[in-house]
Amino acid sequence: MEFIAVRIISMVEAANRANQSLRTLQRQIAEGNGPAVFDISERRRGILESDFEEWLLTRRRPVLEPPAPKRGRGRPRKTDHPMPEAT
Repeated sequence: MEFIAVRIISMVEAANRANQSLRTLQRQIAEGNGPAVFDISERRRGILESDFEEWLLTRRRPVLEPPAPKRGRGRPRKTDHPMPEAT
């Protein structure tokens, strides 16, 4: 018989690893957008580490180009635009 090492992480640990609050993770799970959860006991729930990592990878966003530099707000200053030469 072959044993496979399975690691169960707590909801708190999963929230910390996802850089979220515990409540946000709980809300995502309730909405069906979170990782698969199972009951360890009547009052304790856990997540398989492999399921959590798969879920986390599905949330990955593509790298976007950096935004264009922002212009200053308000009226442009005289130094921002060259002055026409007087003739």
